[in-house]
Amino acid sequence: MEVFVSYNSDLDLAKSIIAEEIEKHKFFVDNRTKEQVDSGLPIVPVRVILLGDNGILLRGWAWAMNSAEAFELNCDLLETIEKRFDACAIVIPYPQQVVHFAKQNLSSDQTIN
Repeated sequence: MEVFVSYNSDLDLAKSIIAEEIEKHKFFVDNRTKEQVDSGLPIVPVRVILLGDNGILLRGWAWAMNSAEAFELNCDLLETIEKRFDACAIVIPYPQQVVHFAKQNLSSDQTIN
């Protein structure tokens, strides 16, 4: 499960929301070994995997029993995570571009529209 968040968002809160939503989904499978559980490995690791042009990419690892359940898990998580982010003022960024115009010397019969 990958989700971009803005650089101004609360990163720790975003990561905890992703983990919580994955853990509570009916199709989520905890596939940790006994050794991993005993060592305290989180049920759902959520990591920063990219500092991108438009935001920070977070990945939460989620497993399901089969591809049909994995598809439904992914679709449901996209919706529930977005709703939780919205309620907590965590912004999912979209590409933006700033354009700067250089000052030009124009003749008297030229105009800029």
